[in-house]
Amino acid sequence: MLPARLRCVALATLALSIGACSDAPTAPSVQNDQTNSGGKGTTATPVVNAPIELLHLTGGGFVTESYVHAHGETLHGFSSSILAATGPMTEPNGRCCRVTGDTVLQITFGSVPTVGGLEMTRISIELPGEPYAFGNSDVLLMLKDGRKMRYYVPTTPPTLEVISYTAPVGTTQGSLHGRISFEAAGYLQEHSPLGSTVTVVKLEGTTSVRAEFVTPMRYQFRELTIPPAT
Repeated sequence: MLPARLRCVALATLALSIGACSDAPTAPSVQNDQTNSGGKGTTATPVVNAPIELLHLTGGGFVTESYVHAHGETLHGFSSSILAATGPMTEPNGRCCRVTGDTVLQITFGSVPTVGGLEMTRISIELPGEPYAFGNSDVLLMLKDGRKMRYYVPTTPPTLEVISYTAPVGTTQGSLHGRISFEAAGYLQEHSPLGSTVTVVKLEGTTSVRAEFVTPMRYQFRELTIPPAT
């Protein structure tokens, strides 16, 4: 398996664009904490937000074969990235690639897809210091909410179920049909009017996310040589 920093190498070629999509779901509203009446001994009721159901996603994805040459040895491995979205993956001006839509579900793992279940174990969150640096998770749901962005990250490791998979070969695209569900913590990212300041606020409670998608898959090859230290 490739080092963790190279597992998402396929995403380096993607220019993620979140645009309008008329039939896309909207993000759930955030409910306020509620408490039981009764004075002494009152306990807070956990906030459970409206579920997010995403059952007809498309988008696109990559299976990346990589060779890394370093310190007299070569590392060879595969990684997969899925960007299931409310819009397709396009190639503006013949250059790859842009994912359209106002909802994108990003799933990454360090292997070739196979039919069956795969546990997604990385679910940590690192709040961004830069506008588009968000998260360190195998699964990340991104929703546009006006000028704001909502991010949802699993609170426990979810399982990706690959229902069917046809491998891409050369320039011939393959296809992946999958589904996933998880409980998620939400984060709201907002830019200042001029875009110079970014703030991130954790949303209250948890949200159930369920998604099913059929995405085209492309093959890509990457080779990297790391020069010796001087």
